Amino acid sequence: MPFQLVQFLRDTIVSVEQAEILLLLYQESGRSWSAQQVAMRLRFQAASVQSRLEDLHAKGMCILANAEPQAYCYQAMTPLDDASVRMLDEAYKTRRDAVIAAILEARSGL
Repeated sequence: MPFQLVQFLRDTIVSVEQAEILLLLYQESGRSWSAQQVAMRLRFQAASVQSRLEDLHAKGMCILANAEPQAYCYQAMTPLDDASVRMLDEAYKTRRDAVIAAILEARSGL
């Protein structure tokens, strides 16, 4: 796995759930998503999704597209972050087990 992707996972992603949320926002970047919509689509708990979205927003990986009700859409803060998400998307499609292992390894080292 490219070093840039491993570093991105360490610095930005706190769980596999959060990676999947980010990938959904990225893959469907033409629309905004509420926590409830993401939760229904990915079959996660809405409260957990809300927390993950807030964290992604704080890290500059998405923007708040709507205040009431809150809805987020993908927008990386930097071109490097955007390239990292693109790499994550490709790696998750082709080497999902390796990506999950990298996320879990990064979290176990904290």
